[in-house]
Amino acid sequence: MAIYKRILGQHNYNRGRAQNYLNSFLSGSQPRGPYKNMNQSVREAQILDVDLTAFNEDILKLIKKVGDANELRKIIEPAAEVVKIKAKVLAPKAKPRQRDNSIKRYFAPKKLRSDVLYTYKTPKVVGNKKAGKGYGRVSGKYGIGNIKSSIQVISKVKGYKAPIGIVGPVINRKTSLPNPNEKRHNGWYAHIIYGSSRAFGEKVTYKALRQSTGIVFTMISKGVDRYLSRIKPTLKKVA
Repeated sequence: MAIYKRILGQHNYNRGRAQNYLNSFLSGSQPRGPYKNMNQSVREAQILDVDLTAFNEDILKLIKKVGDANELRKIIEPAAEVVKIKAKVLAPKAKPRQRDNSIKRYFAPKKLRSDVLYTYKTPKVVGNKKAGKGYGRVSGKYGIGNIKSSIQVISKVKGYKAPIGIVGPVINRKTSLPNPNEKRHNGWYAHIIYGSSRAFGEKVTYKALRQSTGIVFTMISKGVDRYLSRIKPTLKKVA
């Protein structure tokens, strides 16, 4: 296809290699990770940011060939899942905390788990703004790994009608998540981890897309080809 352009840096974007990587990825024989040359230099890696602009332009040219929004959503979602998997690998995971459960706690829970992060709604104490040890009221429980679990294809989870693929931490009202999983999570504090939402994106979601552009482009282009092949007989009849 003439639409293919250099996306991942000089000599790095190769259609045949991308196809081989895709096949091994789907079969499970290839460890999930960035699509890149083993000999890729630091200089070429730095070019990735600039090349994402070209990548987005190439994707837009591809999807313009698909006029059906539902079909386009079916094409984009599997590619978004690939970015999600990579983002989960890159997402940080908190370390277990050392809890001193010898301190008497006046509110539930009486014992604090080392594998759970707690947020507090501290009551005022006469003469002080901060409560003493044991007087803090727990307002939220978030098990270690909650942020990783919260990384989802948001556009799919939220049921967006637009044919887009948005990957990132899902935010909701759940506050009791001692054992987070793919269905129960809340990534509301992701922006706090690195200081801002943009910083989290640079280190996790944006970086995941940057390291997955080759396989994402291949998957979308194959999806578009299948769609065009399927509607080709219909177009001939209309003509």
